[in-house]
Amino acid sequence: MTGVERELPQFESKKEVTSIPLEFEPYGTLFVVFRKGMQKALAGGRNGVNANFPKLTQTQELTGPWTVQFDPQWFYPTNSLSGDQSRGLIVFEKLEDWNQRPEPAVKYFSGSATYHNVFNLQPPLLGQRLYLDLGEVRETARVQLNGEDLGVIWCPPWRVEITGAAKPGENSLEIEVVNLWPNRLMGDKKLPAEQRRTHTRMFVGWLNNDQLPSGLLSPVTIQTAQ
Repeated sequence: MTGVERELPQFESKKEVTSIPLEFEPYGTLFVVFRKGMQKALAGGRNGVNANFPKLTQTQELTGPWTVQFDPQWFYPTNSLSGDQSRGLIVFEKLEDWNQRPEPAVKYFSGSATYHNVFNLQPPLLGQRLYLDLGEVRETARVQLNGEDLGVIWCPPWRVEITGAAKPGENSLEIEVVNLWPNRLMGDKKLPAEQRRTHTRMFVGWLNNDQLPSGLLSPVTIQTAQ
């Protein structure tokens, strides 16, 4: 997925059999390359810096409020909203599923929305390997920290390394989330025909089912590698 290569220092070769401790995320896949000449594992304990999969420790939770900018082109109906809200700018005091919000424009939104948060990073954390864990995302997320694009996340683990982008003191975080379109289709079914903006010729019996979870669903945290 990323093309990143790294050493797996923990392994054991015995009687022409090599054993390697591996850890997989749900539906995860790894390519393991065996090189000639590597007969001994590198020094380091299971949880040390030379572990195949270093353990991560949560050090900080990024709390609200979160300012969320929904794509104004697909943010409707807005007849009950005013000011910035009518332009798709909503403040979330805490992270929650879009379809649990009281605003129909959020509840039935499908498309792109960008979360904004400013947080302070404590100096003792700098100098360590730092990660931003998004918890659970529905469905994809692009992360930018202090203007640096850290890439797109679309599967577990919902995590990116922020070591090089983080700085002491104030940090500016943007997370652009895109969900699927069934929620908008369900919302349009509730509107008069002339107000609907999505159309499909597909058989969509699932439109009578519950809405799909959308957005950032879990606490966003800073983690360090142990």
